[in-house]
Amino acid sequence: MKTRFAVPLFLLILAPLGLLAWLGVLLASQQKEAVEDRLIGLMGEDLQGIEIRIDKLIENREREMLSAMDEYIAGNVSIEEMGVSLPTVSEPFELGPDRDPLYPTLGRGRDDFLDRTSDLWSDRSLFQGNEESKEQVLRAGRILYAKEQFGWETWFWNRGMHFLFWRVLPDGRVLGFEVNRSRLIADIIDELPDTDTSSDADMNRSFHLVDSQGETLYQWGSYAPEPDVGPVVSEDLKSPFSSWKVQVFAPPGFLKVEGGILSAFSLWVGLLAVGLGLLAIGYIVVREYTREMREAEQRVTFVNQVSHELKTPLTNIRMYAELLGEEISQDSPGFSKKTNIIIDESARLSRLIGNILTFSRKE
Repeated sequence: MKTRFAVPLFLLILAPLGLLAWLGVLLASQQKEAVEDRLIGLMGEDLQGIEIRIDKLIENREREMLSAMDEYIAGNVSIEEMGVSLPTVSEPFELGPDRDPLYPTLGRGRDDFLDRTSDLWSDRSLFQGNEESKEQVLRAGRILYAKEQFGWETWFWNRGMHFLFWRVLPDGRVLGFEVNRSRLIADIIDELPDTDTSSDADMNRSFHLVDSQGETLYQWGSYAPEPDVGPVVSEDLKSPFSSWKVQVFAPPGFLKVEGGILSAFSLWVGLLAVGLGLLAIGYIVVREYTREMREAEQRVTFVNQVSHELKTPLTNIRMYAELLGEEISQDSPGFSKKTNIIIDESARLSRLIGNILTFSRKE
């Protein structure tokens, strides 16, 4: 097979095979990434569900505290009794329009609360409300007066984050509660799955509730992550826990697509089948090409042999015709004319045979 024909033939076989291999690897990689993204998305949906449950818990607590404030505003209870029946509430407080504490005050048995919150009362920018608090009004299912707002304030004390829930009244006063941090965290944990969960969905995973200091407050799931392993997915909680997160940890191979070896095997088997098919096509093309070249060579060889066989007697005919023409007398013009015709036709046949031989050599 000539090189000018062999090179395109091999390119015809190898180029599609290489292209198919590249496309197969690319498709397998994209499929793997899509499956991993889907797994991450499913874990993110789990975290969003947990966030919704915590948010509804906070909404219920807000509704309870607003109802307790309504009792005080209506004059049914005193400020000391406001929210006393709520297990989440630690201390009630009341601020004047200028944000000075009206209750409790120093020397009345609540000095520890004032000490814990002393840094808050000097900040005049707190308890002002914002657009987020307006949304909270709708969330809590309450219709307040136009100038009324409520919200949360957080501060750090004794290596922990503490919470205040407040409400601004139309006259500018502020009512609020210090929320029992331990009870609130316990209520949140009650909303979360048990630590010994045996759900198939939580196998080989671990969910962590992490505070603003990065410490785990609660976790569930069967997987125990290494200390230096980061979460696969992390979701920030809403106010008042905006600095807290819910995270999912999983083993390093958790996101690997199952059946990857089988997929790779199927890919290479498919490529091998395509390659064998292309080789079969190439073999058929080469066989047909070789057969046609052999037949063409036989035809050319036959023509050459026939031409050479015709050339030798024709040369003899022409030579003897010329000799005969020289011996014929000029007195016999009829014989001389016939001899010249033999010589001319012999020369023409020689030229034709020469052309055939030239064409055969090119072929």
